[in-house]
Amino acid sequence: MRIREICVRDVVTATRDTPVLEAALLVRSRDVGNVLVIQAGKRRPVPVGILTDRDIVVGIIRAKN
Repeated sequence: MRIREICVRDVVTATRDTPVLEAALLVRSRDVGNVLVIQAGKRRPVPVGILTDRDIVVGIIRAKN
């Protein structure tokens, strides 16, 4: 089996300026475990990171303590 056979092509994206709550709602509504973080590139958006559901949970818990 190849990755292309199971990978998700409808990628959920956000920018670095997207509020965490908005990203969390995207994760929930689109039933995914992560959001690809992008920024504007010369020709098209460029991936600069990934935000996982774990990142969201741990970050919120850390911020509350």
